[in-house]
Amino acid sequence: MTPVLSQAWQSIKQPRHIKVLYWFAYLATVFGGLATLFAPPQTVKSELGPWLTGSLAVLMILAGVVGLCTVLGGWWKVERLGLWCALGAAVIYASVVTTLHFTSEGSRLTQLTWITLGGAFFLVRMFMVWGQDYEPKGKE
Repeated sequence: MTPVLSQAWQSIKQPRHIKVLYWFAYLATVFGGLATLFAPPQTVKSELGPWLTGSLAVLMILAGVVGLCTVLGGWWKVERLGLWCALGAAVIYASVVTTLHFTSEGSRLTQLTWITLGGAFFLVRMFMVWGQDYEPKGKE
């Protein structure tokens, strides 16, 4: 590993692999939000309308950007804002998919399963950072 990469890796508090995993999850959330904003799924757009679909996209983008900026540094108070946005977006999207499951042809249970798992991923992080504003200083 190059000295720059090694130094960057060492600057992340333990457990580094978990924080990097969440960093990539937040990055994917930003990309998903941008995709929803610029090329929304037609089933979602027809169910929510353009304004609420845009709001869903903005929640996703905000969740991702806030998470990207806070997860590695341990600024938990602000990261929780991003987590609430991610969970809110998951609930909105799950509501749409559930409605479509019962009002249109075909099953949407696979989509609903993956949305639920994604929401659970962010909910686990919420429990990890609950209760303090900043990550406590610990031994490396």
